[in-house]
Amino acid sequence: MVLIYSLIAVVALGLIFGLVLMFLRNKKGAVDTLFAEARQQENSGRYEEALTGYENALAEINKVKFQKKLKEQIDTKIKLLRSLIDDRHYSKLPKLKS
Repeated sequence: MVLIYSLIAVVALGLIFGLVLMFLRNKKGAVDTLFAEARQQENSGRYEEALTGYENALAEINKVKFQKKLKEQIDTKIKLLRSLIDDRHYSKLPKLKS
């Protein structure tokens, strides 16, 4: 009788663990989709839109907290895009005459 209860408990824990993993995998898919869209925007030259996409992906990663390597990669991309956008902005400003 104890063996049957033990078996039921193990099966129940396995199902719960499986459902949690499935939920986390779906969250990871959303992050991957946002990251891919942002990369597409970046490759198309639309840097402001890419920056927004990377920031959205980073917000999703902060909810999941399991993808440290991807988070570091997105942080690097955000820093690079911000400096690129700033450089483009400052290069359009008129030069000061000395």
